[in-house]
Amino acid sequence: MRIAFFAESYLPDPNGVATSVAATAAELERQGHTVYIIAPKHPGYKDKKNVIRLYSVKLYEDLDMRTALYLPEPNLIKVLRMKKLDIIHGQDGGVMSLLGWEVARIKNLPFIGTYHTIVHEYTHYLLKGKVFRPGIVKAVTRIFGNMCEQLIAPTERAKQELRKCGVKTPITILPNGIDRTRFLNVKKGYLHKRLKIAKDTKILLYVGRLGREKSVEFLIKSFQYVIKKEPNTTLVLIGGGPDKDTLINLAKELNLEKKIYLPGFIEQKFMPQVYSDSDIFLFSSKTETQGMAPIEAMTSGLPVVAVQDKTLKELIEDGKNGYLTSRNNEGFAKKILFLLKDEKIREEMGKNAQISTERYSLVETTKQLVDIYTNFLKIHKKKKVSPFRKTVSGAKRILKLLSDPI
Repeated sequence: MRIAFFAESYLPDPNGVATSVAATAAELERQGHTVYIIAPKHPGYKDKKNVIRLYSVKLYEDLDMRTALYLPEPNLIKVLRMKKLDIIHGQDGGVMSLLGWEVARIKNLPFIGTYHTIVHEYTHYLLKGKVFRPGIVKAVTRIFGNMCEQLIAPTERAKQELRKCGVKTPITILPNGIDRTRFLNVKKGYLHKRLKIAKDTKILLYVGRLGREKSVEFLIKSFQYVIKKEPNTTLVLIGGGPDKDTLINLAKELNLEKKIYLPGFIEQKFMPQVYSDSDIFLFSSKTETQGMAPIEAMTSGLPVVAVQDKTLKELIEDGKNGYLTSRNNEGFAKKILFLLKDEKIREEMGKNAQISTERYSLVETTKQLVDIYTNFLKIHKKKKVSPFRKTVSGAKRILKLLSDPI
């Protein structure tokens, strides 16, 4: 099968979507398929084969992510002239997905989409929220969703968010997978050595963007209650983002600057060692459609303490592989302290966490994706129409979607 991914976010973007798209493409190739990736250009970044980059600009404030532009250029012509494709897959609804939809219309190919991100929760990054309001972004999500002939959502929550936006397209739930082998049986010691943390010090770990939607300040405020009773503990916050300086200042205000580490981004190839050398994973995000970092942490054998969330309830079984708490600092800290003080329960929960992520095996989720493609291709062939009629009907469909209320 020959597949084209039109991706809003791809390597070297430091986020779960980019990593997931790259991993899925690689596994599809391993299983015998050919995958082309069309994504925004990153100056200076060198790609492997079958990646086509388009001119781009940095649209997101404080994030190293770019948005493609439709400009006359050789690579855009190359995209429009792509031959012998079987299916086009848009990754999130945006400029790249719209281009993918247009190519699908021209070439009479099936167009499928995946909804990775609750985009309206991130409008503060888009030109500081002055242009793209949540209502506008929800309307764009609705338009993208209803342009697709089939949609994939990683969780039930993501599916419900699409329905709330007015998406009526059939939706299949398929989680993003991870290469589990990378996170199993990894040696300890990397993080202690890199950050010069004493060997007997316990590490509480967070991995993700340092932005307000992730509520990282909640973790720091909770940590002050942990350190009072377990002083031989440290908090490591891995990632970058607009709130980094604010978080550093908060740590200083609470006299925790010697106990909290913010090393920035760490390359993906070292992340299995980071998880392996930690003791408990912490998470307080309010905007996850799936949450790849908690899955990686759990696969590494870490129990998770997280704030109650619809998405995480699909992943964490309270009291078995981690804890879900209310958004209360002392209550959150209490669960952390319980795990720190009882090594036996901590290890047992870690083993349960590892077992519970088996369903996120990249090999299996990719096989399921191929099944979705195969079934969808059969349906598409039965209702195949001429490119001209398809383009006209598509234009009418967009006009209708634009006029529909949210």
